[in-house]
Amino acid sequence: MLKNKILLGVFFAVLITVACQVPAWVNTVENIAETGVTIAAELVAVADPSIAPLVTEADNLLNALIATLNTYKASPNATNLQSVQSAVDAVQANEAKLEAAVNATPSQDATINAILALLAQVTAQIIADVPVTTTSAKLKATAPGLKADDFKAKFNAIVANDHRFHPIR
Repeated sequence: MLKNKILLGVFFAVLITVACQVPAWVNTVENIAETGVTIAAELVAVADPSIAPLVTEADNLLNALIATLNTYKASPNATNLQSVQSAVDAVQANEAKLEAAVNATPSQDATINAILALLAQVTAQIIADVPVTTTSAKLKATAPGLKADDFKAKFNAIVANDHRFHPIR
């Protein structure tokens, strides 16, 4: 009888541990968002003042997303997952603004435009990686499955010969 209770206790302990584990996408999205924050900081330092507020907004939204991801990691429940989704929705709204900025500012130098486009890719990847938790009609973005290291490498390639920027490690 005691043996059965011990086995049942171990079973429930394993079940609770597995059920409360944070999904892998959380760390992936967090790493991508942190890379996006670094890219935004590099861009804001040299960007045309007309787009600096937009990049700062992207930076703030990515930081807010990181905060909600940390809350979700501490307590992976439906409410916190909904908070993550809301933060992603805000990032998605900013993605459209970033893409519009790239298209509307062809007079800016190619490096700035390439970094803006990369920042838009960062947000698209985040949107693609976070599972949809609502039944809204929002279409999930498609992204090529890039990771934080891919974005770092792309950024470093873009700025390789531009002394205004620092490579991301």
